[in-house]
Amino acid sequence: MKEVPSGIHNLAKLKSLDIVFMPTEFYDRMRPDKGQDYWVIEHIPNVNFFWNDGRGIAMHTPREFQDVRESLRLNDESQEVGGVE
Repeated sequence: MKEVPSGIHNLAKLKSLDIVFMPTEFYDRMRPDKGQDYWVIEHIPNVNFFWNDGRGIAMHTPREFQDVRESLRLNDESQEVGGVE
């Protein structure tokens, strides 16, 4: 699956959604501030992403996932800058 099924938006009574082991790009589409598909899941009170963060299985809400991805991006950038003199 490459995109979030837009039909989820029509499930008004859906209370919980767990998304398990999808590619990072799939999760990125549902990031609260930057994801083009966040509107599809924003009405669901309990959304969790399960993914392998390189250390094991991690579970995050969309907001937590966004923070983790931003932290990883900043860490990668600082390592690139730190390695260049």
